[in-house]
Amino acid sequence: MDLTNTFVIPVTPDRAWPLLLDVERIAPCLPGATLTEVIGPHSFKGRATIKVGPVALAFDGTARLVDVDDAARTARLEARGNDSKGRGGAQAEARFALVPDGRGTRVTVQTHLVMNGAVAQYGRASGLMQEVANQLVTQFAANLAAQLDQAAEAEPSAPDANSVSGLGLIGASLRAIIVRWFRRLTGSGS
Repeated sequence: MDLTNTFVIPVTPDRAWPLLLDVERIAPCLPGATLTEVIGPHSFKGRATIKVGPVALAFDGTARLVDVDDAARTARLEARGNDSKGRGGAQAEARFALVPDGRGTRVTVQTHLVMNGAVAQYGRASGLMQEVANQLVTQFAANLAAQLDQAAEAEPSAPDANSVSGLGLIGASLRAIIVRWFRRLTGSGS
């Protein structure tokens, strides 16, 4: 399954690039993510937890940054993990690129996600998975902006972003799907 997400952060690409490569600093901004070990300069272990309604998934795995191009401000993240309850696993390859956007930076993330085992059933509803990804990226961007604001005010603490509201996430995702479907039905565009 292929997913594309875009967000804007309120700093220039020169400031955004090293920030987005600082996994220890930005991991707390990603809802449900916990960095558990730094293996090397671009290799990490962690846990990703998400709860959607009655279903809770927790993936323990590894990630590494590869193909880092400082001049072009592009990189690729390879990640793989297994559900802690043995229900399957997931592999993802995310390519991200930064470009100037007004006074900030637009970040585009293109992800190829493969799920296997029992957890693969969640990948069947690709429209829902895209909306869940949209909500996670929106929360990540807001948490990252809050962290940047705190850094500007010289407050070293990161936002408390390590939980995902399952009902809020699924509700926002379903709402976005319904709005998009209604717009197509009525011909009002997107």
